[in-house]
Amino acid sequence: MDHLTEFYKQIETLPSVEEKIRESINYMRGALSQDGAPNLKGFWEVRRRCLPFFKENLPHGARGQFWETYIELTREGRELKSRLDEESSFAAEQIGLAIQALEKEIDSFSDQSYLEADLPDPPRALKENHPSYLKLQGELNTLNRYASRIHDLRKELIATEMRIRKKNHYFQRLSKLGDFVFPKRKKKIEELSHTFMGDINHFFERNFSEKNFDRERIRRSVFGFRQEIRTLQAIAKDLTINTEAFSSTRVLLSECWNSLKGMEKELKQESTQLKQASAEYFQKIQQQIDALKEQDLPASELQKVLDRITKQMRNAELTREDLSKLKQGISQVQKNCERGLENEQKAFERARQDKIDCFENQLESLETELDSSSIEQLSTRFETLQTEIKTLSLSKLKKQTFQHRIKVIQDSISHKQEEMISEDDRASIDRLEEILGGRRVKRKEVKDHIEELRRTLGGSSLDFERGIELNELMASEKERLEKLDVSISELELKIKTLKAQ
Repeated sequence: MDHLTEFYKQIETLPSVEEKIRESINYMRGALSQDGAPNLKGFWEVRRRCLPFFKENLPHGARGQFWETYIELTREGRELKSRLDEESSFAAEQIGLAIQALEKEIDSFSDQSYLEADLPDPPRALKENHPSYLKLQGELNTLNRYASRIHDLRKELIATEMRIRKKNHYFQRLSKLGDFVFPKRKKKIEELSHTFMGDINHFFERNFSEKNFDRERIRRSVFGFRQEIRTLQAIAKDLTINTEAFSSTRVLLSECWNSLKGMEKELKQESTQLKQASAEYFQKIQQQIDALKEQDLPASELQKVLDRITKQMRNAELTREDLSKLKQGISQVQKNCERGLENEQKAFERARQDKIDCFENQLESLETELDSSSIEQLSTRFETLQTEIKTLSLSKLKKQTFQHRIKVIQDSISHKQEEMISEDDRASIDRLEEILGGRRVKRKEVKDHIEELRRTLGGSSLDFERGIELNELMASEKERLEKLDVSISELELKIKTLKAQ
């Protein structure tokens, strides 16, 4: 309006009506074509003030020309006003729809219907309350979005031309939405700010307060504390907290950061010294590993040397990189050692099996020669077998099988000895009674063995093959028991006969 007042004063100073009309028309044209929204109010005001000038005395040619331009601008102004009214009506309708949609969203809002908060992985200081941070910040993200939409709609409503009554109606609806969103948002911000300040204060008190500050402990973990402080500062920016909470926590975290100054330099110096010491240890141990690669030691001896080198590595001050390199070298030698141990084990197994096979061959040979060899030869070879079986490394089942066969051979030798006793010799009675006593002892041993085999077969942990072998062994022991029973009966009869003579 001030601009119009100045324009009117300028018009009054013009000497002729013709110049007044020309300046008014120029103003009207500029009001319609100016950048941004046209100045329709100024246009219609100047048009109204300009109309009386046409009633005054004007040159005939000038009056027609000015009037034609005046009428043309009036038509453009009306068309422009009509178009702007349509645009304003459409904009008002869109604002109304946007407000309606926002009202529906807010009516259906609950504490469970919040957006997911995008926060960094929590450091130790925030782990306990991390679920609360996610929930509160998620609710605030939703409320912040509502608040932003309310602000944007207010601005758009202010900038849109429409009837004052309708505009006030929209403002009232937005104000009602704001009465729900902004107090709730403020409460959530206070709750989140209180929780965050509590965690930061606890972090400060536990680690950097005067009574709890342990410089050596902090120095050992300086890099971890630096990273934790950085993360806490970043989270403070991501959280929607009030100015008081942001400022106070920032001051506390700055104090924590200042407490770490100088420690990093000390650790770097210690790290340099450690690297130097590590390089010396690395060189010595690497030489031992290289020497092992060139030596042709037995696998068992090689393993002892590797164990000794590994113990040196544990006691030495080595960097992670040097330790990793040495472990790689140890691993390579270890693989060679394992292959050597495997080969040694295979050789040992072959030698053991060869010895078992040789023993079994001798056993079979003795079994086949029981009838053809003399008692002296059989006894000598039998004693040799009894001695050799003690030196063999046998499975339990194999040992039982061999022992059973040895006992069968022993029974056969005893039977041959019994047959050689002269019936005319009185001393033979004592000898037969001695043999009878031995047979009875053997019979008890066989019966006990059969019971043991029966209990073993009654178990549920035997595989199929071993079960068959044990069944065969028990059948053989039963057969042996029957033979012993027969031989005992025969001995008892023979002793009785000799005593009757």
